[in-house]
Amino acid sequence: AGGMLFGGMWLLVPRQGALGLDREAFAVLSMRRGALLARSAGSLSSVTSAALAVLAIGVIALLIARRRWLDAAVIIVGYLLVDLADNAAKAAARRPRPPGALIHATGFSFPSSHAASSVGVIAIAVAMARLTQRRSRRAGVLALGCGAAAVIGAALVSVRVHYFSDVVAGWGLGAAVFAVCGLGALAIDATLRERARLRRPCDSNDTPRRSGR
Repeated sequence: AGGMLFGGMWLLVPRQGALGLDREAFAVLSMRRGALLARSAGSLSSVTSAALAVLAIGVIALLIARRRWLDAAVIIVGYLLVDLADNAAKAAARRPRPPGALIHATGFSFPSSHAASSVGVIAIAVAMARLTQRRSRRAGVLALGCGAAAVIGAALVSVRVHYFSDVVAGWGLGAAVFAVCGLGALAIDATLRERARLRRPCDSNDTPRRSGR
C-alpha cells in the first residue's frame, strides 16, 4: 500500500506548481509569518529532530538488551534505506519547494524526507508494542506513533517547506521501506525457528525403548 501511494503521487505530482489538494492543505494548515509558532518553527524543528534521534537510539538499545535483534535491525536498516530511497527520489523528481517558506530549507521538495522518516516512529511503536502482552498498551503505543507521524506531516505543510503531496509521498515511501524490512525480518525469524526445530533432539516419546534384561 505504501509503495502504491508513493507511486500514485509520483505520477500525479507536477514537477512545477501545486495540486489542488496542496492548495487546500495550505489554506487549512498554513501559519501566518508573524505567528508565534511560525517564529519558533526553526528551533522546534531542530529540537524535534534531536528528540526523535534520541528516541530511536534509546529504543534500539532497549531492543538489543532484550535480545530482540531483528526488531532492532528493522529500525536501523529501515532508516538507512529510507534515507537512500528519499535522496534518489528527490534527485529524480527535482521538484522545487513551495514559495513563501517560513523556515529555511534546502534541497528539493518531493518526497518529504521528514515525512518518510516519521514512519520510523510508527516502526518504533510497533517494536515497543511487541514487548507487552496487554492490548490496551499496544493500542496506546501504536496510536502515539501514528499521531506523531501525522503531526510531523502537518507541521511540514504549515510552515510551507513542503507541499501536502510531498508529505503523502514521503509517508508512502517510508511505509513501503519499513514494510519490506518488517517482512524480511519475519522471513528470517521463521527460517531460524524452523532450523532450531529441526536441530532439536527427538522427543522422549519418539526415542526407541531398549528391551529390559
